[in-house]
Amino acid sequence: MDDGEVFLGPIDRYNWKLVGKKEKLLEYNNYRAYKDLKLCPPQILMATKHFPNPSCSRWELHRVWVVEGTI
Repeated sequence: MDDGEVFLGPIDRYNWKLVGKKEKLLEYNNYRAYKDLKLCPPQILMATKHFPNPSCSRWELHRVWVVEGTI
C-alpha cells in the first residue's frame, strides 16, 4: 500500500527496483493552512466529502525517486 507516510507493509516480501527520478506536483509545507484557520476555515478546508479542498493546499513541483515493489 502506498501512503502519505511513504510505505506501509512488510518490506521483506517485495523485490525493490529503483526506476529513476520524476517531477511531480506534491502537497508541500501545508502547516500554515492547518495552523491558521482564518486562512482556511474547517468548513472550507473539508469542502469535499473525501478530500481537503485543493485551494487550501500548497503545491510545489519536486523531483522524486520512483521505486517499484513487486511481490
